[in-house]
Amino acid sequence: MKKKITAVILIFTALLLTLSLTSCDFLMQEIADYAGQELSPQSATTPDPTKTAEILSTFAERITPAPETPPTDFAQNLLTAVPPTPLNPFPYEFSGKDLYGNTVTQDSLGNKELYFVHFWGTWCPPCIAEMPDIGRLEAAYGDRVGFFALVDDYAENLNGTINIIESAGITEAFIMIDAYEQSAAEIFELVQSGYVPTTIIISNDEVVGPLIGAHFYEGYAEILDLLLDG
Repeated sequence: MKKKITAVILIFTALLLTLSLTSCDFLMQEIADYAGQELSPQSATTPDPTKTAEILSTFAERITPAPETPPTDFAQNLLTAVPPTPLNPFPYEFSGKDLYGNTVTQDSLGNKELYFVHFWGTWCPPCIAEMPDIGRLEAAYGDRVGFFALVDDYAENLNGTINIIESAGITEAFIMIDAYEQSAAEIFELVQSGYVPTTIIISNDEVVGPLIGAHFYEGYAEILDLLLDG
């Protein structure tokens, strides 16, 4: 009898795993189709931003839902005490092309109190899922925080990168360049951890992080609030 029960449990578990993988594969294919991963410069098809936004929303809900209420000690567990920061320039030099072909350098970020530096790729499900929350973060903190990202597959999927960030409400003020731009090697060395997404926050020449994984709006906002206002 025990053997029969065990066999039934194993079969049921296998079915659940198959359904889960099938669902994930389906969503990833939708993202690939509409975020532009299979587009080529010769392609006559332009992804529909509205559809992409729907896919991003569905993916976020199905795969990595944002926590409604993060732990109250979330930021404190990640950070050590950091003094209030004055306006200061971005302390690392870089030069490259942003997603729209504009030449950008560290001066393009302006003088801010903090710098949010993010490493992500369009092939990474948690990266895509939290992107709308990062768009909200930029809108809420952009006057005090400089936003800068290194994109892992920038060269391979430029169209998809643009489609994802525009669907997430991210503006051109959030500067994104190729993660493997030679001039950005120093900052890439700080933010790359072997995982995506990974984020560091630069405060008064101090580097906070790396913060590995998706933290969504509530998590990042708590960290920024603690660093900006103590």
